[in-house]
Amino acid sequence: MLSKILFLILVLFVLNKKKNIEGIRDAHNCCREGKGIDSNGTIPSNLIDSRCRDGHKYHGVKRCMGPFDSFDCNSTCSLCNYGAVDNNNKKDSRNKDPNIKSYGVCIPTLEGGYCRDNNEFKIYDTGEWTDVKKEDRGKDIREDSHSQNVYKERFSQECNPFGNQDKYEEEEEEEEFDGEIAEEEEEGEMGEDLVIEGEDQTEKPNYMKMGLISSLITISVLGLLFLLYKGFKNRNIILFKLKEFIQKIKNLKKPEIKEV
Repeated sequence: MLSKILFLILVLFVLNKKKNIEGIRDAHNCCREGKGIDSNGTIPSNLIDSRCRDGHKYHGVKRCMGPFDSFDCNSTCSLCNYGAVDNNNKKDSRNKDPNIKSYGVCIPTLEGGYCRDNNEFKIYDTGEWTDVKKEDRGKDIREDSHSQNVYKERFSQECNPFGNQDKYEEEEEEEEFDGEIAEEEEEGEMGEDLVIEGEDQTEKPNYMKMGLISSLITISVLGLLFLLYKGFKNRNIILFKLKEFIQKIKNLKKPEIKEV
């Protein structure tokens, strides 16, 4: 039993390492003809994994594919929402909105590609076509040798069950998450800078005036304590004087008795 398992593992290993141009299609380019692509083809053939089934969303162009678009090396392709535009002209179309537009040509990149139409740049993300910033587009893997080498290492065998595709996807998600955190921290720092600037513009406290008031309060308290102390030492004299004063008041209230 163990020998059969080892033999099966060996067969799978050999099939995995078999050089069919590294599992790549023989055509010069995949999706060379069709709509939503430029004249140079969409993805070079040495970056396409032949193990992928028809309809597979290849990483390099996945952001160019709307819900009606298609990417198939064995048939005509449509990218950048051309599939939706074509569907408007079909009798059995599910999408008959005449306002639907296409978004130029697809540029394959490490980030998943983007659609370029003159100065307009779009990607299909979170269920809708949205604008994409320059820093998030990525470089054309057909023109930038470094991007092409990285793409070949990571995604030329993206349908290989023994490949490292899951690891690279996790790394991409982590990079996106780190990027979001960095943006939030940067926004937070900008907010703190604004608060600090606002504080600088407020009136600063007058420490000299505060010191003078504090000194006057201290002197007043000391003076009051001194008077209380002096009064305590002369309390007998004060009490005697107070009794005399009270007696005089009582005498004033008594009626005078005249002798007859």
